[in-house]
Amino acid sequence: MKNINKIFYHFIMAYIVLILIPLFTGIFLNWKIVNEYELHVKKSHLTYLKKTQDVLESFIEDIKWSTYQLANNTKLLRLISNNGGDIKNSEKSILIRETISELKKSLLYNTSFNSTFYIYLKNQDIILTPYSFYSHEDFNNSFNFFKMENIDSKNWHSFITSKYQSGKILKVRSTIIEDFKNKNMIPYIQTMPIDNSNNAKNITGAIVYLIGEQDFIKFLDYDSIPKGGFSYIADENNNILSLLSNTDKEIAPLILIGDEGMTDIILQGEKMLVIYTTSKKNSWKYVSVLPEEWVLKSVKFYQLLSIIIMSIALVLCLGVAFKLSQKWSKPLNRSIKSLTDYLKIGSLENESINSLDRHVNRLIDENEIMQDKILDQNVFVHNAFVNRVIHGFFKNEEGLTKYLNYIGFIITEKCFSVVVFSLNDFDLLGTAESFEDFNRIKEYLKTTIQAEIQIKMMISEQENSDIVIIFMTDNCITHKELVLDSLHKYVYILPSQYKTNLKISMGDSVNSLMDIHKSYIQAQDIQSLSDNSSENQILTTNSLLKKLENYYYPIEIESRLINSITSGNLENNEKLFQILYSENFTKRALNRENLKHFYSNLLSSYNRILNQIPENIKTQIITEYNNIDNINFFNIKELFSDICLKQNNNKKSHNNLLIQEVKDYLKSNYKNNNLSLYTVADNFSITESYLSFYFKEQTGINFSTYLEKIRIEESKKLLVNTNDTIDTIAKAVGYNSDKTFRRVFQKTLTISPSSFRLENKN
Repeated sequence: MKNINKIFYHFIMAYIVLILIPLFTGIFLNWKIVNEYELHVKKSHLTYLKKTQDVLESFIEDIKWSTYQLANNTKLLRLISNNGGDIKNSEKSILIRETISELKKSLLYNTSFNSTFYIYLKNQDIILTPYSFYSHEDFNNSFNFFKMENIDSKNWHSFITSKYQSGKILKVRSTIIEDFKNKNMIPYIQTMPIDNSNNAKNITGAIVYLIGEQDFIKFLDYDSIPKGGFSYIADENNNILSLLSNTDKEIAPLILIGDEGMTDIILQGEKMLVIYTTSKKNSWKYVSVLPEEWVLKSVKFYQLLSIIIMSIALVLCLGVAFKLSQKWSKPLNRSIKSLTDYLKIGSLENESINSLDRHVNRLIDENEIMQDKILDQNVFVHNAFVNRVIHGFFKNEEGLTKYLNYIGFIITEKCFSVVVFSLNDFDLLGTAESFEDFNRIKEYLKTTIQAEIQIKMMISEQENSDIVIIFMTDNCITHKELVLDSLHKYVYILPSQYKTNLKISMGDSVNSLMDIHKSYIQAQDIQSLSDNSSENQILTTNSLLKKLENYYYPIEIESRLINSITSGNLENNEKLFQILYSENFTKRALNRENLKHFYSNLLSSYNRILNQIPENIKTQIITEYNNIDNINFFNIKELFSDICLKQNNNKKSHNNLLIQEVKDYLKSNYKNNNLSLYTVADNFSITESYLSFYFKEQTGINFSTYLEKIRIEESKKLLVNTNDTIDTIAKAVGYNSDKTFRRVFQKTLTISPSSFRLENKN
């Protein structure tokens, strides 16, 4: 009996001790797998949401620059200035048609046919679209031309012209415009003129960009949304701007705490995993809502696998326990059975390892596919950068460097030139089939260019038929020869059907990214000056010198010059006049008649500028102009530079006055616990981003830091001069709770409020 108790005792103790080891190991492994997988899901989805955010913000920035170009269109400005009716009806009709023709070029390359825009002229009975023009009555009284959900056209046009709107984006709504039928549109509003942010009485109209909801949705990847899940983008007021759903359930925007994170919620009886991030630029939220069951679907395999491994380990422990008991009993049949069980366990363990290896490989393959999709989105960022640099949107090297760092581009080359590939038959396209064929040709050209030409390049597809390429090398001496040689070799191997009506023009090389727009303008000029020969051509400035007899003053240069002067940009104004001098007096020998026309056009720009500057500056400039004895290039340049300088000084004076008014407002209202950047910006009828930028520029500190400084200084007086509680003082200086007040006080002065009171009262 004593031996039996010993055998039982050793059997039980060995079993209990050995079972605890695999049990705790299995529990820990199971917990670790679930946590690691949830962390992986969060990181991958946050990466996807941030990439979507970057691409969408570039898209909106493109719309902003497009509306700025529209607002500065010279023909449109002439229509707006026709308050006195000095333009005859016949001339006005021609002017309207020419304006519409130029507007067609302003539709963004990365929008679909669902997006459009129209320009509402407040003081003229005209509404312009990229395809036609209408009277106010046409839009107000007919549902065939315009209708917007929950608002009639009169109230809508009153809304967009009664208060200054700078890039205001509203929530999606059903809209009819021209031949569109009940399309879901997201309105983007820009009041004209651009620089009229403080005077609603001077509003001359508004540009309404109607972005098709599909152009927002395309940034959300439908393939990454499981059944029962959805993704959306919400604006700063938590209104859903774009939604992609794979569920039949009703969807409303979620109330989310913090700028970024992952949380669990119960949504209509189902447990969901919410992953979100917030844009620092415009406070939009990018949200993915996924069923937790789907998220943990893959991890369940690992959980099951860990249970199997744990069970196998338990069986092994049981076998070891039996082996210990054999020391006392030594029955032969039990030893043979234990050995057989052990060998079976070995085969199960090997099968589990192979299964785990297969699943890990599948997970790696899926991750590579996801990375490829993320890289595809870089195409939008690439095109946005090329469009900015060829149109000269960057004001200085610092801004360009910051943008390159932001999008992750590294450019070390020193020499650049722009080449434009133009397909002349684009205007002949009229059917969906021909448009599809045309796109196929462009894709073929882009693919073969990158494959055959061994020079570093950036490619952008324009809204018209052009393909724009920026070639980059390290050696400026051999740059042009290398590019031309590569282009000739490429054209030689092209099939004949792709050579028809293909025209290639190359601008001069430049040694700075900031000057690339000069090379682009030259390439465009070469395109416009060349003949329409059906033979393929590679054209440079040298091949067209005989056609450079007329003066050089394109609309694009005029628009940029007017914009630079009215905005007070001295550096850009100087660069543009250098271009005009080089083109008209170095590269050309203008006769007296052409020179006269050139000066006449410069003075026409001068008159347009006068209509966009304050009265006090206008009076001074007119006096200076009347004192000019001889009209020549340098006198005109000096006159324009003087306007630019006065505008710059006027802008600085205005900013100083505005900042002082904001400071006074903060000192008077710091006790209000609802005081914020938004409420102050709204009080002065300016945007939050504008206020934040100029406050930091003028004062050297952030808006929030300045407000905290005022509140802390006032709280110090109350702590020393009164016996009020900390909670009472916190509320008296604008804090919602004493906890927040204590934290800010400690952070600012490195001492608690109570300690400060004790030290200073004593």
